[in-house]
Amino acid sequence: MKKLHLAALLLCICVFLSACMTLPGGNDTPDDPPITNDQTPPTPDKGDETPPNQDAPADDDKKDEAAYPAELMVELVVEWEMADTILSLLDDLSELLRTAVAEAGCQLDSVTLTISTAGAYTADSLVDGGIDVAILPGVDIISREERVAILALSDDEIPQSAIAVSLADDDLTEAFRGVLFAALTQTQSGQDFISAVCGEAVFTAPTEEALQAVRDYWRELEESEGAR
Repeated sequence: MKKLHLAALLLCICVFLSACMTLPGGNDTPDDPPITNDQTPPTPDKGDETPPNQDAPADDDKKDEAAYPAELMVELVVEWEMADTILSLLDDLSELLRTAVAEAGCQLDSVTLTISTAGAYTADSLVDGGIDVAILPGVDIISREERVAILALSDDEIPQSAIAVSLADDDLTEAFRGVLFAALTQTQSGQDFISAVCGEAVFTAPTEEALQAVRDYWRELEESEGAR
């Protein structure tokens, strides 16, 4: 009986010592705290990085975009006997030209027409940027061809008339000149405009052969004037 009591006592002592040596909580390393609905795991800070817009045009592309003028100043060189008639039609002709340009794909706020009877003065004004476009004798513009854009020549053997555009205004781009050429030669409104201003003249893109014919004719006139 005493042996049983002694064994029970020893068992109690062992259980007590074992309990004292075990830390509360079990593991030496605490578990990670649980993620609840109010907690989200931190994400790396990438700053304010914004992915590039693949559809945005490059700076060079923006520079190449066609620039069209809002207003157009056009001067017509006419013979003295036609001056009064053309002068009385300027408002109608202005609207006709504006319509032709619109049909070719460019909306202008306004088109202003003036007339002149001195082609050389009109050519100088075109070079200086005083006017944007001129319809004038070919011999008056050919000596200035490097300072203007000759848009079209009449289809005579020696072209008598020319349509020229100033290079002094950045808005009168090559793209716009293409629109203007189409307006004057390929639309009904443009053909009506040319018919009213230049009669039966038909304008085509200038070829080197046509330009050379005008140059030769201009030199002949200059030599004739010098011989007098």
